[in-house]
Amino acid sequence: MALKKKSVFWKIYFAVGGGLILILCAWLVFLFLWLSSYEEVQPKYVAKEVFEKEYASFDAEKYVKQCKIDTDLFITTDEIVRLLEDAVDGKDIYYKKVSTGMDNRLKYVICAGDDSAKFASFYLSRRNVGTGPFKMKKYVVDKESFELNIGFLTKDLETESVVCSVPKGHTVSINGTLLSDKYVTKSDIPTDSCDHMPEGVSGLYYQEYTVNNVIDKPVIEVKNALGKTVDYEIIDGVYTVKPEYDSALKVQHSQWILEGAELYAKYTQYDSRVSNISFNQVAPYFDPSSELYEFIKTVDNDFVIEYDSFEYSDMTADEFIRYDNNTFSCRVSYVQKLINGNDVYTDHVDQTLYLRRVDDKFLIYDMSVN
Repeated sequence: MALKKKSVFWKIYFAVGGGLILILCAWLVFLFLWLSSYEEVQPKYVAKEVFEKEYASFDAEKYVKQCKIDTDLFITTDEIVRLLEDAVDGKDIYYKKVSTGMDNRLKYVICAGDDSAKFASFYLSRRNVGTGPFKMKKYVVDKESFELNIGFLTKDLETESVVCSVPKGHTVSINGTLLSDKYVTKSDIPTDSCDHMPEGVSGLYYQEYTVNNVIDKPVIEVKNALGKTVDYEIIDGVYTVKPEYDSALKVQHSQWILEGAELYAKYTQYDSRVSNISFNQVAPYFDPSSELYEFIKTVDNDFVIEYDSFEYSDMTADEFIRYDNNTFSCRVSYVQKLINGNDVYTDHVDQTLYLRRVDDKFLIYDMSVN
């Protein structure tokens, strides 16, 4: 008996059914692969990986080194590490996602013990270029996104305002942070020297830095224009740097200047019996083109108290300041005693002398009383 041939209908039916089944299977495989890839790029897995690497076995010193610390507290790195270690000591460290208002950037905060102790955070950003066969954009952590919550770490610390007064051209650092010009509250503050400079020569100017909210007991470092660390004093609550004195000038000129200062003192206390110093003896120490020279030359110096003898003691020339290669000043002080019988008239003299180069030598062109 001959087999009955299948009808065309059933042939088409089974062919279409088989094709649909194959398409469905392929689609299910595709969907499975797509869902797997989608699941792999979910940020929760990246966040967990970052947390386990950076925070699970927390190293405060290592973490601080990779964070960009942006604070006006001028706190040292060592102090931040200490505060961070105190914040996490014995606490359960965990992380949680917080809202940033952006779809392509997610923020996670790190807590120690409870949700209020948010001491750090990091961000995950979605890559612009997708990865894998489906080109799905994956979230990655940017090392520059690791942050410290300085406000939380320092909330219980006392702060103070720091004012520094330094010669212009000097730099100031507080707790290792160099102060920028934005902290300059007073600039080009003239000293007395500015009133005694020749034309074209600048006297000594100061500038003042003010920084608020500095952690108590700050470490202050001041450097001069050559990068050398210089000392400071705290005067009326202000960290003050005195002018730099030139020891070479002192060695070279102090003896000559003291000779001139003593002759000048004797000349101004002229007495034909005891101190008959003439102007010609004083003149070689002074600049003949200066107003001071003319004043000394014409001053009426014989109206002084009567005295039988005199003494000069404690004569010092110090605080030499170089303004340029041709101009400097120094401070001269001494005790002058005029003796008349049993009466002793004591005068403590304290002057600043200003000298400039005239031909091949330095001469005094101006002076002021301190």
